[in-house]
Amino acid sequence: EEAARISTAEETRTLMAAAGTGVLSTQSVAKMSQGYPFGSVVNMATDSNGRAVISISTLSLHTSDLRASSKCSITVTSEGFSLNLRLLLVAFQISASDYLAASPDPIAPFSKPVASHMNADHAEATEAMIKKYVGINVFDAKILSLDRLGMNTAADFNGMNMKVGISSRHPLDFIRLPFPRPAEDRKDVKTLIVEMTKASAEFMPQKKE
Repeated sequence: EEAARISTAEETRTLMAAAGTGVLSTQSVAKMSQGYPFGSVVNMATDSNGRAVISISTLSLHTSDLRASSKCSITVTSEGFSLNLRLLLVAFQISASDYLAASPDPIAPFSKPVASHMNADHAEATEAMIKKYVGINVFDAKILSLDRLGMNTAADFNGMNMKVGISSRHPLDFIRLPFPRPAEDRKDVKTLIVEMTKASAEFMPQKKE
């Protein structure tokens, strides 16, 4: 059974909510590049429905392009961007109704500080939890990110880096460490991690006397 994870729509809403910039691409009407995509970085925000809000000058080349054709795209990336974390919003990947019905993940704003704290002070607890809940012995485990349903982690397994795992929905995904129940806020995340750490006590390394 695949570990619980937030939906693609929720991931998308979360990514959009956190994005402060994006690459706006329009269909160029300039003589030297007519018909080709023209892209540039723009500041952006999202409204209550997760729709991108962008302010551009009437003198902008994008404005000229959009007046000729409304076709455009916005590319946003997560912090620590890499190819497998990029998400380009296009109609065939997620329906408008699913996107509008979803909400940004409530744990995402706290993901980085919680992961940093666990990696700096409690890495052995992460290893123990992976052994307990995923069923594999790992070393040098790190939490990469958290959401309301669990954690994405990376670790070494038999000398191989297990940053990339296997998932039918996410072929380039991380070792997924699910929470026993959904987390509601930062305090709840702490409670769940403490509960999981205690339940994984048998897999914790023995302290030397």
